[in-house]
Amino acid sequence: MSAILPPAAWDGRFVSTLEAMVFVRTQIRTGVMTEMFIGRLDVYSLRAFVLGVHFHQFCCGQKDTQYMAFVDWLRDVCKEFPSP
Repeated sequence: MSAILPPAAWDGRFVSTLEAMVFVRTQIRTGVMTEMFIGRLDVYSLRAFVLGVHFHQFCCGQKDTQYMAFVDWLRDVCKEFPSP
């Protein structure tokens, strides 16, 4: 078991993909190694992390519309995200 604990405010409620990613970023900025969250340091591992979060949400019957809007913005406005 990891010593990294999620915020108590997450207990019993939906946690969006962006919230989870901000939590990871905050932990990394405080000195936690990125590898604790995604393993090997590459974009494929980060993508696997995000897909894992999405799978969990799917299993719980949740849709993360905020993240999907973010992906649409990256793709359509910034041209920085591959098409689906």
